[in-house]
Amino acid sequence: MTGFDCPGCGFQRSIIALLKGDLMDSFHLFPELFPLIITFLILVLQIKFKWEKGSFVVLVAFIFTNLIMLGNWLYKLIG
Repeated sequence: MTGFDCPGCGFQRSIIALLKGDLMDSFHLFPELFPLIITFLILVLQIKFKWEKGSFVVLVAFIFTNLIMLGNWLYKLIG
């Protein structure tokens, strides 16, 4: 509608490429997928094992992933 990519553009195609085993294509389509998967894994492990500093680690991973998403989205808008 506006001509601009959304921050999540390429997410579904990236997951499909990852499921097919094409890691490089998956990364090129949506670079944030790998930090996002790691963040969700950390979250699931924190929920299961309830580590003492786990909530802080989840928060840091979430912020890191969102900064990568914001940076990539701005790069797509500018470039």
